[in-house]
Amino acid sequence: MADFYSAILKAISDYKLILRKTLSPNQCAAKMQELGIKRNHIKNIDEAGLYEIGFKIIADLKKHTSAYKGKRSVNFYLGAQEFLRYLEELFAKNKLENGKIVHVGQVASCALVAAIQLITLPKERLTQEVAQQIMKHGDVIIMYGSEEQKKIFNDALESNEVFLESTSPRLR
Repeated sequence: MADFYSAILKAISDYKLILRKTLSPNQCAAKMQELGIKRNHIKNIDEAGLYEIGFKIIADLKKHTSAYKGKRSVNFYLGAQEFLRYLEELFAKNKLENGKIVHVGQVASCALVAAIQLITLPKERLTQEVAQQIMKHGDVIIMYGSEEQKKIFNDALESNEVFLESTSPRLR
């Protein structure tokens, strides 16, 4: 996903700036080596590798902001906290699955569309296999979907009484 790739590269670059401003040159070099964010390392890394580096940065930021709370200026602490929140939001919207970055909102939307198409099939085409496919899509919606997507899915299920009668209680 190009958007994630660009966003995480920018975040890594921003974090390197934070490190340069707050640490001595030797400490900064050691921290960049520890996190794997030196230029020669990240130039050949794929999205999955950047995703892992992002989690290391989040952990380091959490440790850093809690250790320096009250010891640094308020602006420094708030800036680090804001950057941490940005990264956490970025990672909440994107997940690593099978070595690829997926945007959870898009995955849930695709599952919702597919489930609604299956739910609205004519009565004679509703089979146990179709019910299993709907359950798989439902699991994705439950895992990644927003509250609105979950509501739409449940409303679609409830609106199709024939389907509900032919499936297990798990979907109700």
